[in-house]
Amino acid sequence: MMLLTRRVPLAVVLLLASVGTASAECAWLMWIEGTGTLGDKTEKVWEVYDTTNTQEDCKARLPAASEAMAMALREGGDETRVLPGGTIRRMRKDGAEIFYLFQCLPDTIDPRGPKGK
Repeated sequence: MMLLTRRVPLAVVLLLASVGTASAECAWLMWIEGTGTLGDKTEKVWEVYDTTNTQEDCKARLPAASEAMAMALREGGDETRVLPGGTIRRMRKDGAEIFYLFQCLPDTIDPRGPKGK
């Protein structure tokens, strides 16, 4: 009986250690959230922009991603500014106003919400 008592706590410790390792090994996704308004219609879209191995790598890439996106939008002829906090404001020629924000989330979280059946 004593041997079983020793094995159970060891098994629990090993199980908890493997769960911690698995969660630490998840990929991190850089999502771009686009929220646009044209007239009285507003729409929100989420897209995966990049994938990294760690949260630190993902966060380190955020400023470059914002600048690259702003540059591409400017080259397309739209009025574009990077606001404090990294949000990109885009004014299209048709009057639409779109805000883009890059965010890092673990691959276990989908900001679009649950999928319907």
